[in-house]
Amino acid sequence: MSPEEKKIPKFTFEGRRMTEEEIRTLMKLAMAVKDNPKIEKPLDEDDKLSEDFSTQVFCKRIEFYKLSFMVSNFFLVFSLTCWVDNPGKIMMLLRLVYQEWKKTGKTYFDLNDLCMVIFPLGFPTEEEQRSWWDSQKASDEPLGNMVDNPEYWK
Repeated sequence: MSPEEKKIPKFTFEGRRMTEEEIRTLMKLAMAVKDNPKIEKPLDEDDKLSEDFSTQVFCKRIEFYKLSFMVSNFFLVFSLTCWVDNPGKIMMLLRLVYQEWKKTGKTYFDLNDLCMVIFPLGFPTEEEQRSWWDSQKASDEPLGNMVDNPEYWK
C-alpha cells in the first residue's frame, strides 16, 4: 500500500494524571520562567538544550518532514524531563503536536498548549503508547514504522 492509500493512525488516549514528581518538576520549571523568560521562547541553535539528543531528534524531524510549527523551550524541557524517555515517545509527541497543527493551523506551541491541548488529561499510559506504536508499524516500510516515512507527514 502506498502512503496515499494508508495513514498513520491518529494518536488518541485517555491518559493518566501527572505524578507528584511530574507536578513538582512542572512547578520548578514554571518558577524558572520568572528568572529566565527565554525559556518560553522558541528554541534556538545557541541554547544548551539544542545539544540534547532528544531535542535534536524532535527538531530535526520537524525540519526533515518540512513541518511549519515550532515549540517553546519550556514545552521541550517539560516534555523531555517528564514524559519522553525514548525515541518512540519523541515521535509520539511530535505526532500529537502535528495532529493539533493540522487541526488548527497553529504554528507555535508553548507550555499552555502542552498542558491544555496536547496533554489535557495527563500523559498517555504505557499501554496507550504501546497500542499506538504497534498500530503505526508496517512491514512494507523500509524502517518498519510509518512515522519514519516523510510521505505520511504531509
